[in-house]
Amino acid sequence: MRVIVSFVFFIVAVLPVSAQRFSYAFNRISTDDGIGLQSNVLFSIYQDKKGYIWVGGSNGVQRFDGAKFVTFSPDGTKGDPLPTVTVNQILPADSNSMWLAAYSVKEVGIFNPATYSYRKVPVKTSAPLPPRSEFKMWQDAYGDTYISIHQYGKIVKYDKAANAFTENTALNKLPKNWKSTANTFHDKLKKQYWLVCDSGLAVYDEASKQMWSKHYNPANLALLNNEKVQSNVSEFYIDQQRRHWVFNWPIGQQFHCFDASGKYPLNDTAGLTGVNTSYAELRSFYQTKDSILWIYGLGNLYSLDNRNNTINKGFQLHRTQYLDNYGIRYGSVNQLFEDMDGVLWIATDQGLYYTSTFSTDIANIYLSNLPGYYSVTDLIELKNGDYWLSTWGKGIITLDKSFKPYPSPLYKNMPSMDERKANDYRLTWSMCQQKTTGKIFIGCQGGHLMIHDPLTGKTLYQRPEIFEDRTIRYIAEDQQKKLWFGTQAGRIIKYDGTDYKLVLDLGRGAIIYKILIDKQGWAWIATQDKGVYAINTITDKVEQHYTTEEGDGQLFANTCYDLEQLNDSIIYASTEALNIINKRTGKVQQITWREGLPSNSIKRLRLDRNGYLWIITHKGLSRYDHKRKRFTSYGSKDGILMGELTDKADFICSEGYVMFAGVNSLLFFKPDVFRRSSPPPDVTLTDFLLGNEYQLLDSLQRLPEIRLMPDQNNFTISFACLDFKNRDKFIYYYKMDGLHTDWIRADRLSVPFTEMAPGHYTFKVKAESLDGMVSKNISSLNLFIKPPFWRTKWFISTLLLIVAMIAYSMHRLRLNRLIAVEKIRNRVARDLHDDMGSTLSTINILSSMAKAKLNSDAMKTGEYINKISDNSQRMMEAMDDIVWAIKPANDTMQKVVARMREFATNVFEAKEIDLEFKASEEVNEAKIDMEGRRDFFLIFKEAVNNAAKYSKCSKAIVHVFVENRKLILLVKDNGVGFDVKDADGGNGLGNMQKRTDALHGKLQLTSKEGEGTEVRLTVPLN
Repeated sequence: MRVIVSFVFFIVAVLPVSAQRFSYAFNRISTDDGIGLQSNVLFSIYQDKKGYIWVGGSNGVQRFDGAKFVTFSPDGTKGDPLPTVTVNQILPADSNSMWLAAYSVKEVGIFNPATYSYRKVPVKTSAPLPPRSEFKMWQDAYGDTYISIHQYGKIVKYDKAANAFTENTALNKLPKNWKSTANTFHDKLKKQYWLVCDSGLAVYDEASKQMWSKHYNPANLALLNNEKVQSNVSEFYIDQQRRHWVFNWPIGQQFHCFDASGKYPLNDTAGLTGVNTSYAELRSFYQTKDSILWIYGLGNLYSLDNRNNTINKGFQLHRTQYLDNYGIRYGSVNQLFEDMDGVLWIATDQGLYYTSTFSTDIANIYLSNLPGYYSVTDLIELKNGDYWLSTWGKGIITLDKSFKPYPSPLYKNMPSMDERKANDYRLTWSMCQQKTTGKIFIGCQGGHLMIHDPLTGKTLYQRPEIFEDRTIRYIAEDQQKKLWFGTQAGRIIKYDGTDYKLVLDLGRGAIIYKILIDKQGWAWIATQDKGVYAINTITDKVEQHYTTEEGDGQLFANTCYDLEQLNDSIIYASTEALNIINKRTGKVQQITWREGLPSNSIKRLRLDRNGYLWIITHKGLSRYDHKRKRFTSYGSKDGILMGELTDKADFICSEGYVMFAGVNSLLFFKPDVFRRSSPPPDVTLTDFLLGNEYQLLDSLQRLPEIRLMPDQNNFTISFACLDFKNRDKFIYYYKMDGLHTDWIRADRLSVPFTEMAPGHYTFKVKAESLDGMVSKNISSLNLFIKPPFWRTKWFISTLLLIVAMIAYSMHRLRLNRLIAVEKIRNRVARDLHDDMGSTLSTINILSSMAKAKLNSDAMKTGEYINKISDNSQRMMEAMDDIVWAIKPANDTMQKVVARMREFATNVFEAKEIDLEFKASEEVNEAKIDMEGRRDFFLIFKEAVNNAAKYSKCSKAIVHVFVENRKLILLVKDNGVGFDVKDADGGNGLGNMQKRTDALHGKLQLTSKEGEGTEVRLTVPLN
């Protein structure tokens, strides 16, 4: 702290031309950035509990996650539609909701992003609002919400039970004919409300429940008695230091500041007048957590640093006419808001800005407003604590241990010499204080060398011939107290206090940029185009030499600008890229932008006390952590504005401050200021991109799990720590349970997932700081991708059931077929046994009888032989019927009808009986199983045989047809007939009835003597 403050004092106080120190760097977000901001005209800012930044602009409300803005449209809002006009204010309503105020349409409402619901809240007044009434919503220290209505002159308070703003508040107990304006301040400490009214200041005291004013002031408040601040008051504020600020307009706007009692005016308004050259109105106050007071409004933005700031006293105006890297441009500043991490957000009419108060342990300084006026080439801290800075052209700047400047002793007793030679002694390049003698050696242009003895105050001005009139670029002291010099012409020279010795001559053009004496006594030489040399300071022998030649010791380039030592083994070398040299093994590891280096343009290296390597490249300042192999960049968000400019010299002082310097620029900082003592905040899941559409995660996270259809298996999950200052300095790790087993380092703040298989998943993400601390909680999101219907349990179960049923059916079919075959076998066996067996038995008996009568009774023998012939014929016919029935080719009714026709024709022709045989076409399509077909045919056969044998008819009729899904067989003759009642019911008719029953049919026999016989068989069809 002492170094920074004192040095800045020196810069401002004593340099020949004005210096400039940056206190803030304003970063701008606009519609041109392409991250979704809809308008540059912004009115309101708010941060919710999760950390999102909300802005109200000309087109409604938007949410910012650090990477993009999300617009919340009225489409799909539950309740009332969101306002699409200017949102003037956003205030907290509860832990999940916020107030939105759109004054152009006199609308206020409560918005809950998690449920995407918005509810308008009516403002109920006892009288109509006059024209040009202005609303201003505010909240007191208790969280109650009010709206001050200017012109109307009253305040309305939100009544949660009535869900409306009403005039039911004690703040309306004003003196007669007094009207409140838009500004009210709640003093939580004294429990008083200060009201700015059209007739002066009024105070409502909570304890006495009284309204005080200049007409009634029982507490004798000094400000109420001060007539100077009672007319045309516009603003009132009490800051953290208990200063009372009152602004009024007696003619133009006047600024008053009083102490805590309100009696004594203070001079703290310095800087508010005479600075701004345009018309301005100071309308609002805002004080940050670090006590910096901001005042802003139309055409102005002022800050007052209330810390012990010896540099920036009084108010500072922040406004630039043109856009630059660090300034802020606006016509009107509409709101300031400090987020959870101390980042200050500024809503203006020309974009959204954010900044943070720079630590007093960081200083960014232009040495002069004149470009290139100073160029610092080297810095040292003397043994007595003084600091010397060498410059090219301006000589040596000398400062004491408190950084107060004192006249340089180098030039006051300088002997007379020609102007050119004298000027060379002001073109200083390098410095080193010898430890044994305390003498300070200063290398200059043209081989000139100044040796100053602080004890005597005398300076020697030399030009040793060994330097060959070439610039002395670097000086270092080894462990034997000998000095090493490096020149512009590539010479390495050692000085033992008496004599100079040439150790190494690399030739002209091989500039010596740095000499590093390591802990083991080697001198490491950084050269132009000649690589890196390591020289033993005792033997003067070159121990190691590293170049771009292929091998384990290959450098990235042959030009080395700076060197640093990490430990006994590791030497850092900057050859545009970072080279890590292991002096014990001779191996070199190259680290380039591919391994995370911000830029292959390293100019300066400086190791701090914690072992971190600080690097200056063309992209600014960065830090390398050798243990974790990580680079971290620091820029304007961190208070570093001049990283890329300070590339000429580096230094670390006894207090641990790191300093980089360059042309007209200085950068001081204490490394510990960048160390984070707390873990990163929990990671917030910011977006869920399903296909090409963003889904509202606020609503999705309320569900136990996100259920996706089978074709919704391509999505992207975005996340970030909503720490807008440090979010780029966290390392994120994620994994998807159900897909990954290990944590994966994220290379960006979103992870795409494609062609995800159905199932349950849990996405997890965590953050890690640069110091290895991990966020307290792991953020997670449960997902379930439904399987396609053909992979669902019910479908698989149904399919298995169907397969089982099919298998069972096939088994039953096979079993039925086996049973059918068995039946056929049994039937064939039965028929063979019944028909063939009995017939063969009869033939056998007749044969025996015929054989017995053969010689005794020839006539009987002939009868027996005829009977044997008849039985053999019947047996052959029965056998033919059995074979025909089981033959597969005869499995249709068409074949049955054809056989019936053939059989009937043969039988009746043999008896010379006329036959009329008819069969309809429908009969051919009838479906009857094999058993049924056989029974049907045998019934027909029996009927035909009976008609041929016993009817003595001259004509027979056979009709086969289908009627009402029934198969009908009609066999009719014109024979003698018989009385059915007197029929003996032999085997023939009995068999016909049995077969009819097997067919589930009906058999009708009709006959009368002399009128013929009719057999009618009716068989149902399936």
